[in-house]
Amino acid sequence: MVWQRSILKSNAKVSLRGQYGVSFGVSILRSLISGAASFLLLLILMLLAPSALNECLQALFYAAQDRSTLLTQSLLVPLSRLLLLTVAAAVCTLFLKSAVTVGSARFFLHKRFGDTHVSTLFTGFQQRWVHTVGVLFVTGLIAGIWEVLGNAISRSLQRQQVPALDIVASIIAIAGLVATIYFEIRYSYVDFLLADNPNLGNGRARTISNLLTQGEKGRVFLFYLSFIGWYLLAALASVIILTCTIMHALYGSLSGMMDPYTSYMPYLQILSSLASVLPALLFCVLLEWVLFSLILPYVQSARAELYIFVRDRALNAGLLNPAELNLPVPAPQAPPQQPPVC
Repeated sequence: MVWQRSILKSNAKVSLRGQYGVSFGVSILRSLISGAASFLLLLILMLLAPSALNECLQALFYAAQDRSTLLTQSLLVPLSRLLLLTVAAAVCTLFLKSAVTVGSARFFLHKRFGDTHVSTLFTGFQQRWVHTVGVLFVTGLIAGIWEVLGNAISRSLQRQQVPALDIVASIIAIAGLVATIYFEIRYSYVDFLLADNPNLGNGRARTISNLLTQGEKGRVFLFYLSFIGWYLLAALASVIILTCTIMHALYGSLSGMMDPYTSYMPYLQILSSLASVLPALLFCVLLEWVLFSLILPYVQSARAELYIFVRDRALNAGLLNPAELNLPVPAPQAPPQQPPVC
């Protein structure tokens, strides 16, 4: 059986009828928890980076004054403190995002069959949380390492300043990006598999996901690509509002520069006008977050429809054991009875 993208999306819209409000609420909660984790990481870096930089500068100053001072030891304390706290914030972010990722997938799977409890989102914190974090971390590492390696090799070749190597560097960077997309598609069902059975092993979850995408990775890529229009539309709304606000602020500052009484401080006027754009910038960020959260229930419902289809197809073909995914095992059918012989 081959799935059709239009049918999956139609089924997703049907499953959202009467359930969009709670699905949107779950998407908002997921974004808030994930955003809080990212904000925590950014806040720690913003608060600690200046003090760590100041300590590093002081260490450099004292090392320059006193030759007996070991520069490496002086820099070790502030840099290690900053690195340790950054790693701790990154681990906190990973733990929060992994839990809500699997919890959200479990919610949309259950919603498909009428169960719409918001508490399902938080089951990722209750069922094998650490194991879930490990599976998603290793999966993301396997997928993302190719792009990192491609960019690293590409930059090292570009530093040679040889025109022929620039072409090779671009090809390697593109190849790394393509490899990352390939593995992202290959393991795109891992979160739903963990939603079905959080006890799935690290390698087994990726093996099943690869099995479910076998021969269909190009079609799955086009399936995800078909949602790009919604995201571009959401981003375009924020870009238009922010652009109009900046143009209005710059127009006001340029008009003030033509005033003979205020033209002696043109740069200050431009800076003050741009500072007035900050509320609009924050509004655009908030608007984009809300618009993306409005799209997320539809995308997640369509993903759940696709996963359920390929999962049931594999089960019917005997490629998977229902018990492995915590699904009820169908009772064996009794053989037809022979009519009594007279």
